[in-house]
Amino acid sequence: TTFARQGFRLRGTLTGETPALLARTFASRAASLAPAGTPLALSVFSPDTDEGNRLAALGEEIEHAAIAALSNRKLVPLANATRESALVVQAAMLTPTELAFGDVPSAALLSPFGGGRARMAVAGDRPSRAARKVEEALHWLGSSPTAGEVCVDLGAAPGGWSWALLDKRCRV
Repeated sequence: TTFARQGFRLRGTLTGETPALLARTFASRAASLAPAGTPLALSVFSPDTDEGNRLAALGEEIEHAAIAALSNRKLVPLANATRESALVVQAAMLTPTELAFGDVPSAALLSPFGGGRARMAVAGDRPSRAARKVEEALHWLGSSPTAGEVCVDLGAAPGGWSWALLDKRCRV
């Protein structure tokens, strides 16, 4: 199973010696990309790698500070960007002092999750990460089987999808 992560029109890179400086620069550049009445959705994310994951908390700090710096603008959560016709301004953490940033109209947004990384919660002792993947797919579809429905898991190995469906009390 493959899911799109995220995409944006690259506008450049930003550097700053501190998270506060990076946040202010990101906020300023984000504001310059859209007229004053246009809603903005901001997202700072890190690559889904071991090295990138170490930057995740710093990315969140920069995102929150940039949002605070734009208190005079209409801001919407990334999850609501499409409904609000917002311009989505994103930044990918390259290093602790450098961001690649750009924008995408919300109608072209690939994922309503920062960096395209959905963090689906599943309970219990699941057999694989596939249980999270099926939950993400169902979330994207906006539909989910209910208790008693018959579902087919073709392949059924290592069993994460079957596990998730059985957890919903479906017949698999």
